[in-house]
Amino acid sequence: MAYIDMSNDEEIIRQSQNYLGKLSRWVNDPALHVQDDGIYGEKTKNAVRRFQEMQGILPTGDVDHATWEAICKAHDMLKEDFEKSRPIHPFPNKVGYEVGIGERSNLVYIIKIMLNELKLFYDCYAYLPLNHKYDQAMAEAVREFQRVVGLECTGIVDRRTWNKLAEEYDLAVKEGGAQ
Repeated sequence: MAYIDMSNDEEIIRQSQNYLGKLSRWVNDPALHVQDDGIYGEKTKNAVRRFQEMQGILPTGDVDHATWEAICKAHDMLKEDFEKSRPIHPFPNKVGYEVGIGERSNLVYIIKIMLNELKLFYDCYAYLPLNHKYDQAMAEAVREFQRVVGLECTGIVDRRTWNKLAEEYDLAVKEGGAQ
């Protein structure tokens, strides 16, 4: 016996689809992704089946009590994990601070990680070897990033460049790019 009559309750169907869509992004499993359309069709049934397989529940594709509880529990647990993620602020809060050629710091390392991740989206500069040194190759990558996002192409990471880099990196992470 189904816990929810998925053929008649559009609001509950949408909520299930919404939760499965979020879980798809959070666990990076495209098979869980389903359109939030309120229709319990084959795609939704397949996403539910995939979720059931992941949870060790008999994969029927139907939302029974155990499946609904598992979907809600997984959603709430992962939502809590994502909400607890705290931002970091590695860029110094000093007026006029800039990061440029010759600097060696953890901040340089962090910027390289961010640029390398964004390289997946903006394939306009070379991969940067991860180290703490701001060299000519990094300056060129920063210039290319600045060009792509419409900033002055200085090759120096100032507050404006840092903020745009952080914004773009956050978008990449939300889209599932960053690992």
